Amino acid sequence: MFTRVVELTSKPRKSRELSSLINDKIVPILRFPDCETGAMPPFGNLYDMPVFADESLARDKEIAFNAGSHRELVRLAWDDFVRLVEPKIVRFGGGSIHSTAA
Repeated sequence: MFTRVVELTSKPRKSRELSSLINDKIVPILRFPDCETGAMPPFGNLYDMPVFADESLARDKEIAFNAGSHRELVRLAWDDFVRLVEPKIVRFGGGSIHSTAA
């Protein structure tokens, strides 16, 4: 298993601004009618959501992610994922990647 440090550089927002952000932006995207409660869909682009992938994922031949439930997983060739989802490739984290015992 690998872990990566994610550096969030933005400063905390005022309580009212944060509440507005959560209610207006985050809560609506957490509701996926064909997914189990708390689970995310396998392809955000099917819900008109932008999809972001860390640049480190492109180093692997395959990607695995949840499939709308807490029990199912999709394993897909990275190139197929990019072709189907067209994610924006970004660098989320900084620091080093650490290998740990699974």
